Amino acid sequence: MVSGNGSPLNPYVVGIQHGGEEGCDAITACVADNLGPGLGYDAGTGRIQARLEPGGGMTFGPSGGLATTGGGGGGGDSCNRSIGQLPPAPDVVGADRLAGLVHPFNSPYGIDYCIGQQVDILGALLCVTGDHTAWVADSETGRVSDERSSMYVSQHATGLESDVIRSARSYAGDEDDPYPAEGMSRGDRRGGWYGWLAPNYQHMMVTDLLERVRGRAVVMLHCHATTDALDPVATATATVQAAIRAVLQHCAQDWAIIATRRVADVSTIQNSGLVAALASPQPTRWAETTLPWPVADVTAAGVQWMLLDRYYADEVFTAYRDAGVQVLMWGATRHHDRQRVADLGIRGGYGGDPVYYRGPAVHEYRDVWDPWTHRRMGVGQLTHATDRRLVTGPQVRGYAQGVPATTPQPENVQGLVLPPDFGRQYGSPAVLAGWYCPIRNSQNYSIQVESKFMTVNRVRRNKLSILFGALTDEDPFQWPADDATVNPEGFPAPALNCYRAWQRATGDIGIGIWVDGEFSTLAEIATPEPAVNAWSSYELVVTPTSISWTRTASSGQSYTVTAGDATHRGPYFWVEKEESLPGSAAVPFRGKFRNLHYLAGA
Repeated sequence: MVSGNGSPLNPYVVGIQHGGEEGCDAITACVADNLGPGLGYDAGTGRIQARLEPGGGMTFGPSGGLATTGGGGGGGDSCNRSIGQLPPAPDVVGADRLAGLVHPFNSPYGIDYCIGQQVDILGALLCVTGDHTAWVADSETGRVSDERSSMYVSQHATGLESDVIRSARSYAGDEDDPYPAEGMSRGDRRGGWYGWLAPNYQHMMVTDLLERVRGRAVVMLHCHATTDALDPVATATATVQAAIRAVLQHCAQDWAIIATRRVADVSTIQNSGLVAALASPQPTRWAETTLPWPVADVTAAGVQWMLLDRYYADEVFTAYRDAGVQVLMWGATRHHDRQRVADLGIRGGYGGDPVYYRGPAVHEYRDVWDPWTHRRMGVGQLTHATDRRLVTGPQVRGYAQGVPATTPQPENVQGLVLPPDFGRQYGSPAVLAGWYCPIRNSQNYSIQVESKFMTVNRVRRNKLSILFGALTDEDPFQWPADDATVNPEGFPAPALNCYRAWQRATGDIGIGIWVDGEFSTLAEIATPEPAVNAWSSYELVVTPTSISWTRTASSGQSYTVTAGDATHRGPYFWVEKEESLPGSAAVPFRGKFRNLHYLAGA
């Protein structure tokens, strides 16, 4: 029996068909009792694996392969994750800026998170200080900002001593970070949009980072956080030199890569016996075909690793891949990106949400329950804005709102707020519920959610919806081809293949379907207009042959619309807030979702 389709997230699985539980037990016992030398059956995981003799000098290494322990005497060094032990193509997973879509860019908790999740490469931005030590920066400007730290004035790291920066506290997770959402205070539930992880913490130097990692992941040290420096090139070169000193001081040659944007810095790194990577600029246009560096220059410099932005066209990736460079796709966060990495045959992906990008096979993440209750952005909570490499701000992924302990207000309970103009009135601006995806049973399931119009304009197109049944997690946003303000990169609009279940501001609820980008309504009924700031509860039920969408209004009255359609049964879903059409009278509104739950059917 063979299942799966051979993709990275749904690999082929070959099994033996059996007649019920008793047949399964008999086959398992037969296999377990007839394994050859060196093999064993683990009843806890249900897997056949290498059988290790206690004290035999072998163990499982950090990438899952066999490793020696130094002749049976143990030894932690054998479990270090060296560059040479990184997984083969296309399976390397890297965390850009300490998993910056999940943690602040310079958070020590981000380091612990990446190590605990067994991420292969842990990336950090560096900037040289006034006394030539490398600071782990929280933005590419290299500036220690008074808005994000206990510094009394904003100043560039190049003008500060390292001990001054180290003594300061970062407030990258403070209550109103990155700024009050639309002028509204978020109360005393500290943690900003990063949630309760990191109200504040000490700034780190690169030596602190290396000491914390201790070889349990490969580190990628970015030496280009210098855009606000007086001399960015000289500052980047000095940052490279500071990074080299730190790596040698910690004997981290086997598990540290130093990334630069200048080919000229590569020889400096390699002459110190270290591994260099080139980090590409972010192109201004999608599907850029111009190479950031000539292939001949890259190979002549002996570049081994490259971070190449996902904006580049496939032909750029293959040009460097074919030259023998180990290429990582920079900005890869979605399962859709991972499939592209696999199709290109490059070494791996490198982005701000590495755990979601990798999928649930290595570390299961789909048992998290309602991150918005804790004012957290969930794993895989991605939008059209995160595809543009944006991270903070209400218009990026909305903002998770908490209950102020001092002045609680009925409308200020937990949930995700999508502010006015989210998506700038274009079609299908949505937030991926990635912490549930790919859902475990896409043929038979239900999705429960509560939503409300915090402000309301009685326009038919204004709606709060669930998008569901998609085969991939490619973002559904209908990028406009002729609006350079909203779409300066020229992203193409996707041809959607999924469903929408909606609540209109005018009261109607309905179910519709996209097939290759063409939308049609399957069913719609009238229900009472939703009142301002009044929660309604919804349940979507999907079976192999039908779909139902039920609204339970704040009055307790229920309304159900059904459709008998089986076209799409994919494993990805989103919450959506759509506003009036471009070119029409602007009627933006603020919407809110809470208690979003996926439940697998029988």
